[in-house]
Amino acid sequence: MTVRTGTFDTAEQVSLDLPLAVGATATVILTNSGGHDWQVNLEELVQGRGATALRRTFTTDTTGTTFTNPGTKPITLRVRCVLLDVADTVAYILNNTPSTTAAGVVEVVASAASAKAGTTAGFVVGAGNNLGKIATLPKAITAGTLVIGAPSLRVGDRIVGAYLVGSLQAASTKHTTVLLDLRSLTAAAAGATDASVAVMAAALDVQANTILSSANTYLPALDHAVVAGETLYGLVTATTANDDLCTAEIQGLVLQVIPA
Repeated sequence: MTVRTGTFDTAEQVSLDLPLAVGATATVILTNSGGHDWQVNLEELVQGRGATALRRTFTTDTTGTTFTNPGTKPITLRVRCVLLDVADTVAYILNNTPSTTAAGVVEVVASAASAKAGTTAGFVVGAGNNLGKIATLPKAITAGTLVIGAPSLRVGDRIVGAYLVGSLQAASTKHTTVLLDLRSLTAAAAGATDASVAVMAAALDVQANTILSSANTYLPALDHAVVAGETLYGLVTATTANDDLCTAEIQGLVLQVIPA
């Protein structure tokens, strides 16, 4: 889930863009501080078309207006505020919640066999036990990295979402963090080209035991078509405090795919 809060400047035209993944829902909550004349426009920007369609105009406070992206491509919901009195500010809350059931989208999950420890030590991969976890991270690790190969994909498949499955263990004032970066390797004669496709806006930082899911590690506004000569992987970076209660477990990398 992507949550943005803040305040629009007074007496200015200000816009804020919220990416909406396929099937994602955004709830917009706007509050006018001074009660003066004002106007807020919600506009939809469709990727690849460059078109802007006005969705709704507000002239009074709203306690929660919800929009859903029902299509097969990400869109952007632009909140454009025009304040007509200099004494006002407008507070906003935007919640972007992904859907895992959008039409045409299937979910594929990476297996433990596709993972390896990254450059920065810490993650334990392939531990000798009867559990199917991809990797675990013990306490007192700073920015340990894990590489998870993407599940089987075909050229032309479109990746429209990604998130982690697993859990973080933490305690009050004892932090555990995780960051997911979906990356692409494209074959080249001089060596593969490595590039980020989509990354979380900020690391998930918790101080209590937390399940990893689409609610907190989702990569929004993702629309990546797989091309010939390309492979994809998830780069996971995690940190644990120096406390026995602080660990991490990664069970899977889930990709939301529209098959070719």
